[in-house]
Amino acid sequence: MAVSIFLGFFVQKTKIPAPYLLTGMFCSTLSNGTGITSGEVFPMFSIIAFVILGTLIGTRFVLVNLSLLRSSFFGGFLLTLIGAFFSFLFAYITYKITGLNFVDTIIAFAPGGFETMVAMGTLVEVDPTFVTMHHIMRLFFISLLVPFLIYKTYY
Repeated sequence: MAVSIFLGFFVQKTKIPAPYLLTGMFCSTLSNGTGITSGEVFPMFSIIAFVILGTLIGTRFVLVNLSLLRSSFFGGFLLTLIGAFFSFLFAYITYKITGLNFVDTIIAFAPGGFETMVAMGTLVEVDPTFVTMHHIMRLFFISLLVPFLIYKTYY
């Protein structure tokens, strides 16, 4: 935890979004993946974490009114289908090439919020390190790619 906080302080200076979340997840994934740490989370802590995450996810929809929801529905639905299709396709290709567990690859490749996908992976009992690492890499990729694309678009 101390290493995560320490690294988060430096990552915060780079303006990468959610620096303490990312460094915490990175350090946890690295320490669990290398075998430095291991263990199970007590069920009560998991329940508390899921309640907090559900509440935080719900707060994202506070400012959404019915007319905004109606006007965004078709585009959102279409983009969700496209994202799900490509995620499923690449998960299937990865599964066939590597022989990894198919459910692991689906959850790791699925579009969605980081905390939601890690929670989903926990619920269906997939490898948490595998899922977490894929979603952390997706966040890093987006954090690095989007500024470059914005720069190329406007300059």
